[in-house]
Amino acid sequence: MFDVDTDWGQIHFSRDIVRQLCMDAVTSARGQVVVHDFHGKGRGKGEAILSQKKGKAGADEIVIDGPEDALEITIPIVIGFGVSIKGTAEHIINRIFEELEGVFGVTPARVTVINTGTASRDVQPRHMEFYRKSDSDEIAVV
Repeated sequence: MFDVDTDWGQIHFSRDIVRQLCMDAVTSARGQVVVHDFHGKGRGKGEAILSQKKGKAGADEIVIDGPEDALEITIPIVIGFGVSIKGTAEHIINRIFEELEGVFGVTPARVTVINTGTASRDVQPRHMEFYRKSDSDEIAVV
């Protein structure tokens, strides 16, 4: 997916590396946040979802589309009750932009974070989309 030239030659990075970068952005967010495409699964298990998935790879739920010059990333998350949804989404999106630009020299076309649920004792389904496009520094809400 990405080829980076170094003094020692060219290094090829796969989509899995981009997914791991996205996972790192999620784990760096303030509060309890996990990558999880909830869609009503696991109702009544809010705390269990947060604790079971915390630190585990949920990268398979991160969608990466398009070529490297028009990369679109979508990350579904479940956020713990009491954590700022907008602040968390902004943090994750901005961190992904910074890392992709810093590491690969590539600006993604769009990064979307979808809050699929809020977890406390139960998971309350949500659908709030936050995104940022490459031509803007502002986070938009759908």
